[in-house]
Amino acid sequence: MRLAIQGSLPDSQLLDFLRELDPADQGAVSAYFRSSTTVRSVLTKFPVGFSDSDFKGIQRVVDRSETGALVLFGQSSGYVIVPPFAIMTDEVFLGWNFDPLLGILKRQPIIGVLLLRLGRYAIGVFHGKQLIESKVGKRYVKGRHKAGGSSQGRFSRIREDQSLHLFDRACRVFWERVAPHSGELDCVFFGGEQLTLAGFKKRCHHLSSFSHLISRRILNSGEPSQKELVRAPYEIWKSQVSLLEMDNAI
Repeated sequence: MRLAIQGSLPDSQLLDFLRELDPADQGAVSAYFRSSTTVRSVLTKFPVGFSDSDFKGIQRVVDRSETGALVLFGQSSGYVIVPPFAIMTDEVFLGWNFDPLLGILKRQPIIGVLLLRLGRYAIGVFHGKQLIESKVGKRYVKGRHKAGGSSQGRFSRIREDQSLHLFDRACRVFWERVAPHSGELDCVFFGGEQLTLAGFKKRCHHLSSFSHLISRRILNSGEPSQKELVRAPYEIWKSQVSLLEMDNAI
């Protein structure tokens, strides 16, 4: 089995992609797997032939995804779609069946979002794609210093101290805005620069209350701002689509 990443598609482009699949493809199979599923136990119930390599390859995809995967098998190839939110039930259909996927895309979850780069943060709460709570702030953090010696050491200490103040402020605002929704919160997404986010996660003790809800996926975002918050659902609702080539054609 060979898997080639095609890209991440926002929901509107994903729907266009699905419409282009040949509706007359005889023998097509649509298989939905939860992230914790043993693929072989599901697929062996259906009259489709897979090699051990195929089973192992599909299992790796499912294991890597925190939301599960939809695997579409056609006559000679297929696709793997990793949706933005979790597949809740293992299901296999003969033919193309996108109803469970469309149901996922139509969900209206409560989502916490934190966008962070050195100097700025933007925090919001969404009901579906509607922003219902937000706060944008900034705190000066020195840029990089090119000189060496003791001057470099002093600069690094100042920069680290300013970064920690930024993290503490963003942590406090995150708690103030997101905690009131904790009883109904479905997931939390972070966006921004990965090293900065890693430092924030170590510093912000409030995150322990949401650790089970934090997505591993980092949103692609620019400088944290109200504008970037508003466009966050465009990134959140993206699905990863990959081309799947099986060892044995169905």
